[in-house]
Amino acid sequence: MRGYNRHMTSSTPILASILSFIACTVAFAEPTLKTVFPHGCQAGRSVDVTLEGGELEKFRVLHFSVPDIKAERLENGKFRITVDKKVRPTLIDVWAATDAALIGPVRFEIDAFIKPPATESDEEATSTHFEEDKSNDTSDQSQLVLLGSVIDAKIEKSADLDWFRFQGQKDQSLTIACRSHSLDGSVEPVMTLLDPFGNELLHSDARQREPIIHCQLPATGEYRLRVNDRAYRSDDYSFYRVTIHDQPHVQSVFPRVTRAEALTLKAFGYRVDSASTQEWDWPVDLSADAFENNGPLVSTVARQVANVRSPDAMGSVALSLAAGDLVIEEESVNNTHQSAQLIPAKAHVSGRFLARGDIDWYHFTAEKDKSYQISVLGERLGQRMDLDVSIHDTSGKLILALPDLAAPKGAPAEFGLGSLDAEATWKAPADANYLIAVRDLYGGGVFGPDRQYELLLKPANPAFRVFATHALKKPSVGLSIAAGKDATIDVVALRENGYAEPIEVTIENLPEGVTAEPCKLESKETSKTIKITVAENAEPSLHTLRLNAAGADKKAMPVQCVDMVRAGIARCSKGVPLLIFKPASEKKE
Repeated sequence: MRGYNRHMTSSTPILASILSFIACTVAFAEPTLKTVFPHGCQAGRSVDVTLEGGELEKFRVLHFSVPDIKAERLENGKFRITVDKKVRPTLIDVWAATDAALIGPVRFEIDAFIKPPATESDEEATSTHFEEDKSNDTSDQSQLVLLGSVIDAKIEKSADLDWFRFQGQKDQSLTIACRSHSLDGSVEPVMTLLDPFGNELLHSDARQREPIIHCQLPATGEYRLRVNDRAYRSDDYSFYRVTIHDQPHVQSVFPRVTRAEALTLKAFGYRVDSASTQEWDWPVDLSADAFENNGPLVSTVARQVANVRSPDAMGSVALSLAAGDLVIEEESVNNTHQSAQLIPAKAHVSGRFLARGDIDWYHFTAEKDKSYQISVLGERLGQRMDLDVSIHDTSGKLILALPDLAAPKGAPAEFGLGSLDAEATWKAPADANYLIAVRDLYGGGVFGPDRQYELLLKPANPAFRVFATHALKKPSVGLSIAAGKDATIDVVALRENGYAEPIEVTIENLPEGVTAEPCKLESKETSKTIKITVAENAEPSLHTLRLNAAGADKKAMPVQCVDMVRAGIARCSKGVPLLIFKPASEKKE
């Protein structure tokens, strides 16, 4: 025993050092933000949310990517979010700020209003939001919810099954949508609906990333919904939202590519009077600034996207702004190479696969020795799709099968720019007409109006795109600078088709007290940093830095600002958020 005590005594300094190191590490541990739960709120209402992550007591303020939303701090890691009634339904980003750091972003949804079913008369029927009861692991413990509600839930453990029950009326329209991916979640949802007699009524399609099921109820009674992850996994991001309602639901529109601000689209989805997919005319009025370089990160295609919702239906769709001559697929024409649809040599095509095994054929006139860039988007539109694209001569003979998209040379691996979508640059061997064939390798089993793609054809002229991010190696951290200090923004240029001219990057309308050193990527340079300096007298505040890039022609184009949400998930945003704060020593004074 004496030997044991002597050993402990001689080790005390070492033990003290270890404990001191641990205490210091804990004291200076950086906060993390994985999600905000629940994940949404209706305009004109408030919701109490809990931040999930680490060191939550350090978060003081929440910031939002749209105005007219406020947050009141309740206690450590808890806030009350209040949404003004004029905020339109949409997905937004939330950043959480400590005294000296900006963490995020995470997704939060401004919910559309769901009308309570006409058959419900009690006061509870006006409720549109539920949080999952964690005890709902079996059918007998199904959580009671209402038809006409949104449910925020989590897959708490591996092989977790979540059960919900609700009352339905015979012939009542029912649509159930489950989302996780678009909220930055990791759940691959599977939904199973059981009728009042315990029989399986509906099962979601495995090929839908965010599944939707719909039917007209066969009987009056209590229905049960089971939700689980396809691989029975659970992690820190295993959260999802379920919407159960009896209103029209827009699943897709066609065409999804446009040039107009006001237009009428063909909407596809579910109506209250049918158990199958329906089509109807949908007038859309877009403001001039509706399109943004905002949304999923796409590498070699400069896409501007507007997210659109209907005031008369649930669901939302994304419209792309045409990047060339707008072409709408003529479904009844282009099913064989003999009847290929004519497109110009600079075209942005909106197409779809309506039938099993559908192959769409296009033809264009190419010039000898001229190079053309061919890009097709399907997976990059958020779908489970593996596009197979090929070039043929007019007899149908194969010339080139386009490969899957590899990450562009010079692009950071963290951006995750590879895809099952096809893309290539091709040089025409002669002045002639050539064919492009587009098909989905999943097309033998999945097809319909929601299976849409975009084909972009253009001369392969030298061009560039510029990305900017603050936290390439450290996701979920914003740009935070103390007054009197400086920091850097990483700038990455992707040069296409031999573009070798210098590229100048500037920041527009810098806030007072903030300066930035000019950034010029010289010939063939692909990356650099911009130094941002904050004056000592700058007041604590939050700003969004918008960047522009210009090449040899001096024409400015927006820089795509990238938020590294977490490993494997990167999003474009309107700018780089900047938090200016006072050093701790100044606060004490």
